[in-house]
Amino acid sequence: MDEVMDEPIDEPDRPGQTTQITTADLEWGKLGAVGALDVDVLPVVVQDVDTAEVVMIAYLSQEALAETARTGRAVFYSTSHLQLHWKGATSGDVLEVVELRTNCDTNSILMTVRKLGSGACHETNDDGQHFSSCFFRRLTVPDPVIEGH
Repeated sequence: MDEVMDEPIDEPDRPGQTTQITTADLEWGKLGAVGALDVDVLPVVVQDVDTAEVVMIAYLSQEALAETARTGRAVFYSTSHLQLHWKGATSGDVLEVVELRTNCDTNSILMTVRKLGSGACHETNDDGQHFSSCFFRRLTVPDPVIEGH
């Protein structure tokens, strides 16, 4: 598995743009911080309806969900800016909502979307283009340390 994990995966439409991180780079406190917010949110998995690619994980407040339903476009709750975020408002990479589903525990949402721009992620590659998915980084997980071996 480590051999495969060490090979960078290129973005299909943006070769050579994938980066690698380790477990030390992960934001382990994110969910604790989200839980401490003054607004209730649910995680939402955003998936491209045409390719089935997972585009991003975001959060929806009740207000963001209502605005998404009203506009037919993805509106999220920014847990870093503590406000609604109309996806594509500045980048032009709007996500048209095709369908909303909930999981069996009703504590997360699956949003299938159609991309109306060239990308979806707020981060850009070396050419200044937005990545088509926020999952462009390869995670390298070290071998577990087993005591006594």
